[in-house]
Amino acid sequence: MQSESIYVLHGVTKREKMQLSSEPDIKFEEEEIPDGAIGEPATFIIMVTMAALSTLAAYLLRKHKGESFEEDVEERLPDGTVKIRKVKWTKSSSEAPEADIIKQIQGVTSLGK
Repeated sequence: MQSESIYVLHGVTKREKMQLSSEPDIKFEEEEIPDGAIGEPATFIIMVTMAALSTLAAYLLRKHKGESFEEDVEERLPDGTVKIRKVKWTKSSSEAPEADIIKQIQGVTSLGK
């Protein structure tokens, strides 16, 4: 059994995988593509631990070219529970982008939000 939460992002392309492959603390799994599906011939799942959340946040910002976006990030807890976090970042946000994204991935919210 794993000892800490793993954060997962689906639908990573082969090119994106190549760009991230030198980053420490990131693992990849090839994603199963259903028969008859249209799209990338192979996509991957990124799996990161808490230590690599800043890398995942930077990747999401780079992927969306610094524009507003919404992505689902899966958290796999050590007990096998899976939580889906909807990460929504807007370009007009006053908070530092990476810090805001990391908080959302971890499920941390401020009072009044």
